Amino acid sequence: MTFASRTRGALVHAYLRAGTRQAVWHRMRSRVWAGTPTLTFWHQVDDPWSHLLAQALPRFLAAFPAAELAMEIVPPPAADADPEPQLRLAHGIRDAAALASLYPELDFPRAPEALPDDRVRRANAALLSVADGRERLDAAIQIGRALWNDRPDDLRQGIGAVGAVPGHRIDPLLEDAYTRLRAAGHYQGAMIRYGGEWYWGVDRLWHLARALGADEAGLARALPSATPGRGTAPRGQVEVFFSFRSPYSYVGLQRLAERYGADPAVTLELRPLLPMVTRGLAVPEMKKLYIARDAYREARVHGVPFGRVYDPLGEGVERCLRLFEAAPPDQRLAVSLAAFRAIWAEAEDLTDDASFARLAAEVGLDAAQVLAGGDAWRGRVEANRAELGTLGLWGVPSFRVGDGVTWGQDRLDLVHRWLCEP
Repeated sequence: MTFASRTRGALVHAYLRAGTRQAVWHRMRSRVWAGTPTLTFWHQVDDPWSHLLAQALPRFLAAFPAAELAMEIVPPPAADADPEPQLRLAHGIRDAAALASLYPELDFPRAPEALPDDRVRRANAALLSVADGRERLDAAIQIGRALWNDRPDDLRQGIGAVGAVPGHRIDPLLEDAYTRLRAAGHYQGAMIRYGGEWYWGVDRLWHLARALGADEAGLARALPSATPGRGTAPRGQVEVFFSFRSPYSYVGLQRLAERYGADPAVTLELRPLLPMVTRGLAVPEMKKLYIARDAYREARVHGVPFGRVYDPLGEGVERCLRLFEAAPPDQRLAVSLAAFRAIWAEAEDLTDDASFARLAAEVGLDAAQVLAGGDAWRGRVEANRAELGTLGLWGVPSFRVGDGVTWGQDRLDLVHRWLCEP
């Protein structure tokens, strides 16, 4: 570790910890002085994850009767935060259907299509006319079900029950709400803000319930109940598309290794990629900060060392890929995890020869030989990028088990269910 990387890593760690302390202080202050916790839900009508979160909130709010709900209606994310909107929507539809199959109380059709623009506009007009948070939530659930299940009569009935703002006001009201969202520190819908922290979709309701003081019994009351999985033992192959610059890839791969690393019936096929930014998909600063804090929170829950970070973008990533290529196939999981720890927990600057030599020695490789190797890794990562594209995905970590494809370390329970299918 160089002095510069040690200093930068300490600063990043301090920033991540400060965010946690700030959120705790904010929650304590709101309870002492305000008395009532306020949750702000940013809802996008044509976003599948927003629709699922809206359906989960009545049960959640019933478990916290003192909480108040504020609700904003926002448009799709701006282009800087959503470089692949059509792919993201297609993935969101698949993902929402998969989540609904896990949680019976959440409704989502198995094979819906993107929503017609005119119906989305009418739904926005209706929801924008409802001011109260709870009433707006009820309307969003009813109208959302009519939209996603292609029930035009129910849609007309839902809109008729609440009214609608004039057409010329729809876009300005949506843009004003999106401006408030960006000013508050985020960039997309399906988000809840409470106590200075952000919580995405159904997946982060667990964290939100904990922030509101829930114990185990409270969690059971607040969160959707999953259908029990099959009792069969897992077996098969998991293809893991990942990037060394992705903190979620690190958390996901560490969790997979702990669960299946010693299981001879499960094979992890690792498929590394270059970071999104080097593939022409830029990430705005606001998104980077949210991802860092959210990944830190997830890492803490799953016991993954995380926080002292040194960005490996550029040569650092390439050296990790060279190390991966040089390792024997049966050692690539250990090599990948060692590289991830160096980047995300130990703030190692892997462009520094001494730091890279220590990493190589840790995994039983010679740094000089690794760096003198050819460029075979480039063909590997390009083939992996192309394969990921054929799956309709672009982000990491992504996973494939047979015909099942999903994205995000949040979906490892789904991966496990696929492995347990006969």
